[in-house]
Amino acid sequence: MNERVKQLRTTLDLTQEEFGKKLGVTRSAISYIESGRSNLTDRMIFLICSEFNVSEDWLRHGTGEPFDIPDDETAVIVTDVLIDPENKFYSLVLNILKSYSQLTPNEKHAIDELSGKIKENFKKADDGEMS
Repeated sequence: MNERVKQLRTTLDLTQEEFGKKLGVTRSAISYIESGRSNLTDRMIFLICSEFNVSEDWLRHGTGEPFDIPDDETAVIVTDVLIDPENKFYSLVLNILKSYSQLTPNEKHAIDELSGKIKENFKKADDGEMS
C-alpha cells in the first residue's frame, strides 16, 4: 500500500510536501508512509481517496483502476486523460489542475467568473446572438 501512495503522488506530479498539505499532514509524514516506516490509518486512506478520487480497493489491495470513474460523461473523459500518462494532454491537464489548486480563493473566484462569461458567450454564439 505504501508504494501505491508514492505511485499516486508521482502520477499526480506532486511533491511530498504538496501531497501532504492537501491531506493536512507534513512532508515527513508522507515520506514515512512511502518508505513503509509508518502504516496508513483508515482515516488517511479515507482522506487520500476523497481528496484525489482514488479507488479504496486499488489503494488497499492494488486491484482495479487507481481512480474512481464517475458516471457522468465529462468525468469519464477527464479520468481517461489522467489515467494514461502517455496521453498527450496528461501533463497539460495536471499542470492546469495543479496551478488552479495553488490559487487563492479570490483568484479562483476570478477564474470561475471568467469561465462563466466564456460559457455564456459560447451559448450566445451557438444561439446566433453574437456577430
